[in-house]
Amino acid sequence: MLITPSAIVEQSFGFYKKHWRHMLPYMGLTFLPTVIIQLLGVTSLYLFAIVPSLTLTSKIIMVAVLAATFVFDIWISIAMARATKSLLLSETNAENWLEIFSNSSHLIWPAFITSLLVILAVFTGLILLVIPGIIFTGWYFFAYYLTIIENKKGFDALRESKRMVTGRWWALAYRLIAPSLVFFLIGVALRYIATGPLGYLPFGQFYLLIAQGTVATIINVLMMPLFYSAGMLLFLSAKSTPISAPTQPASL
Repeated sequence: MLITPSAIVEQSFGFYKKHWRHMLPYMGLTFLPTVIIQLLGVTSLYLFAIVPSLTLTSKIIMVAVLAATFVFDIWISIAMARATKSLLLSETNAENWLEIFSNSSHLIWPAFITSLLVILAVFTGLILLVIPGIIFTGWYFFAYYLTIIENKKGFDALRESKRMVTGRWWALAYRLIAPSLVFFLIGVALRYIATGPLGYLPFGQFYLLIAQGTVATIINVLMMPLFYSAGMLLFLSAKSTPISAPTQPASL
């Protein structure tokens, strides 16, 4: 039997309570690219205002840093998901974040390709008609997990994800959306509580926006283990729970 939405929420909070210290390195690394991008934006504005002739140089630097940040974000996401799975299953070396992080680098390109294929499939479905795009989103939700956990690549990951979902699309969609909505609303409430008082401080508009953005980013990062654990719990449940009704072999 698939895990229930209430169990996903409860176990995700339990995971956070038990393992938040183990997830801190990943959360810190997730926050780092955001800081870099913010500093890069401020620096670029400064260069544009002070030394207009360096505009092209600053743009080249910005593009290079953004590209590096994008790759680093994928790397962190992979490591965080793999760590979540290892901690949930109490695997050996699950608490060794540096080992998990370094051993995840080879999955950056496969994860990018798989994610790109999913995006293209969903986007194509949305162009044809909105409903196919929504269906494809459900079919291929597990493709990313299959790539980083089981080393399935490209279309193989998409086919396996569809096979896992076919026959229980609605059941899995409900279990995905309900916990995510709960965590999203909690995050919205926390951001409102944390950023609201900043408006009463004697900041200029520019610094106020930076302060509010930084606080909101910190809260988003702190909420990430809940989303990661919820997604991984659903994936592990779907893998361990056979589909009740036989289905035809999945194809793209």
